[in-house]
Amino acid sequence: MKKLRLGIAGLGRAFTLSAPAFRDPRIEVVAAADPRVEARAKFADEYHGRAYATVEELCADRDVDVVYVATPHEFHAQHTRFAASAGKHVLCEKPMALTLEDCRSMIDAAQQAGVRLVVGHSHSFDLPIARTAELAKAYGPVRMITALDYTDWVYRPRRPEELAAALSPLMQHCIEQFSPERCMFESNFPVDKISYSYNVVYNAFKRLSKGYSAAERAALFHDTAARVYRINQ
Repeated sequence: MKKLRLGIAGLGRAFTLSAPAFRDPRIEVVAAADPRVEARAKFADEYHGRAYATVEELCADRDVDVVYVATPHEFHAQHTRFAASAGKHVLCEKPMALTLEDCRSMIDAAQQAGVRLVVGHSHSFDLPIARTAELAKAYGPVRMITALDYTDWVYRPRRPEELAAALSPLMQHCIEQFSPERCMFESNFPVDKISYSYNVVYNAFKRLSKGYSAAERAALFHDTAARVYRINQ
């Protein structure tokens, strides 16, 4: 079975959260594009793929079959058109684009190039959704859709390791971008107590900061907040 060779446009949070899915044996991540030098270096080290500074360079790579567009929302349309014009299939992160005009331009570019454009992460291929579409066609125009999520995610108490895993991509990215001296750990109590206790979130923060120095952890837990809110003055 031939693997789909994937190129990543944008190595930010969307890519970080989606990365586990790219371990699928049917996919090979071969290249990426990001303007940040450190992001390209990390990608090259982890995936042993080619790293480009621009999406145009990525789309010109002949070994890329599909481009995953995970750049900031305002660039989705432009980068999708780049990829389509280069003959690449496109998986575009949600939202598709910022205007209907941009969305139409993306569809037109894909149709003209004869490539596939999928806006993710789409559940259109899930059996319940497919069956719902069949029923809608059978019974006529849909007037209202009520979506129910049958999970206990909101109500089940979180464990520290579970909460740390969920928060890590966003928080680690913020700390890397702004440094511990400009970040502080905060909680949203009492609103958040429906999902986890204060002890749980505090232990999750300790797990998140495990790799930082004593001075950096002090900044995250206390020093930055004390300075910003002038607690010691």
